[in-house]
Amino acid sequence: MPDGSADDNLPIFTQTAQGVWESEQRGEGRAYIDALVGVGFDKAAMQVTNDQSTVGNAAESLQFSVRWGDTECLIGQVGPSTGQLVTQVMPQLAEGRCLIGTTRAIDWLPALQPVGWSVDQKPTEGAIPGGRVHLLDGPCTQGGGREAHPR
Repeated sequence: MPDGSADDNLPIFTQTAQGVWESEQRGEGRAYIDALVGVGFDKAAMQVTNDQSTVGNAAESLQFSVRWGDTECLIGQVGPSTGQLVTQVMPQLAEGRCLIGTTRAIDWLPALQPVGWSVDQKPTEGAIPGGRVHLLDGPCTQGGGREAHPR
């Protein structure tokens, strides 16, 4: 709800983060950010902590946030130290930040997924049987062959 308050948006923030927490990507900060972007939260308003310690171990706690308006933040925390997803609305910190300490850059491109195909490479509902992965407006490739775009 872009026009709603942080409290109005907490349920979708929580539901989205819970989906990641219940997946095999539960320890990956990027997965939370990508999922939140996928439901419409602004990537430019997000922060996330590192998924690994300075010596390369999995982080005991992973935090992610979305700055909401000029005064509030949606904040999530997961990891072995919490044992479950914890979310809440908190006031913004100085300079519009939501998380204390070092955060990692959110500078990756969105994950690409071919239209009509699920993550496990099966056609999604409504996909054209034998569908192809289309890049720009040139020829397509799938299974090693080159074919013209169906029109």
